[in-house]
Amino acid sequence: MNRQLAHLSDEALVALAARSEQSALAELYDRYGRTAYAFLRLQRERVQAALRHLPDAQREALELAYYGGFSQSELAERLGQPLGTIKSRMFGGLSRMRELLGEPGTETSWTPTT
Repeated sequence: MNRQLAHLSDEALVALAARSEQSALAELYDRYGRTAYAFLRLQRERVQAALRHLPDAQREALELAYYGGFSQSELAERLGQPLGTIKSRMFGGLSRMRELLGEPGTETSWTPTT
């Protein structure tokens, strides 16, 4: 077990694994075994592939927010864009990610009842 990561919660390890931190994946493997490791690795690959399908501006906003930990206000200042533009990019990017990843609640999974 990696002593540097042993104190982290499972959620923190998953967040690190999403950022391609191999040591976090190894720690999760130590804790939960091969099945969890394989599942997280597959999920990470799916998310990274979906991000590559987004327009650059949407991908940049989402990556900086989720992987970099920046708030929308911080992103607006950092990127020199209005806050509304950042919010729109993130909303559009998250909507597209839901479609690409097949999450429930998207237009493709909704079936009218009438």
